[in-house]
Amino acid sequence: MKPLRFFYVPNEGTEGDQVGPRKAFRLLHEQGVFSAYTAYSYLVERGKAASHGQALERLLAAVEAFQPDVIYFQHLNGSYPVDSAYVQRLKSVASKPKFVWHDPDPYGKFIKPLDTTMKAALAESDMAILVGLGYLAEHVRRAGAKRVLSAPHSYDDERFGQAWQPTLTRSYDALMIANLHCLKRVPFLYMPGGRNRKVMSRAFHRAYGE
Repeated sequence: MKPLRFFYVPNEGTEGDQVGPRKAFRLLHEQGVFSAYTAYSYLVERGKAASHGQALERLLAAVEAFQPDVIYFQHLNGSYPVDSAYVQRLKSVASKPKFVWHDPDPYGKFIKPLDTTMKAALAESDMAILVGLGYLAEHVRRAGAKRVLSAPHSYDDERFGQAWQPTLTRSYDALMIANLHCLKRVPFLYMPGGRNRKVMSRAFHRAYGE
């Protein structure tokens, strides 16, 4: 496979916040997997535009100027509205790039459903990347995703994973860090997949005790 021209569209409110993916893609460029690489922080750039329409045109212009093989769009949803026709315009530049939709969040049928923008983007995507499969994969397939892959959350070894002195004694052998909030303060109404975290922690407790 020839090296790719890779156009990364990170989900970040401040330029450079997606430290892990940016580092990974930069390394792939240095290793020759990508022949060219650029990141376009779409939320930051929208803040510089006079309107959302202008922001969309500027993004399209950046894609046209770069002529990528792949557009890797992160967390595209109703907070940055687009329709199928716009995604088709992105894919219609001369290089005819593949459109990859990536989202690390869980979604459900009734709680936190896929919105109109997400469905439009998924229907036009060449690949959808999730951090879980099962019901979530079926959910995006029903929205029109043609190919679905699973990838774990990215790891930021620039701000974490540095040298440290391990503690000699610890209160617990395992520690789970996760959100476990109920929606609208309604007991037992969890975000998609949220209840499974409590189920798993209780199962571990029953098996191994304190």
